[in-house]
Amino acid sequence: MSTIAGKRDDIQGLRAVAEYQNATGDWNAHLAKLAERHGAQLLSTEKVLCRKDLCPMFDPQDGVLYYNSGHVSNAGARRIVRALVPM
Repeated sequence: MSTIAGKRDDIQGLRAVAEYQNATGDWNAHLAKLAERHGAQLLSTEKVLCRKDLCPMFDPQDGVLYYNSGHVSNAGARRIVRALVPM
């Protein structure tokens, strides 16, 4: 289990949002330019997959969110789809 700010956290495999932003920043900037150019709306996966200052790799409700450091798992993809298409 991870410990964050003195609290026990049941979500294992945490990644700092700053690390996530560093890994995805260039790609997201490119996608934002494309979206603006073509009048599309860009969904921030950071807002869907992360919370406050941490991005969990595993969630007790959804399961494993990534199958490696840069690709979402089926569970992660389902979470993103739920954000796109509210049930």
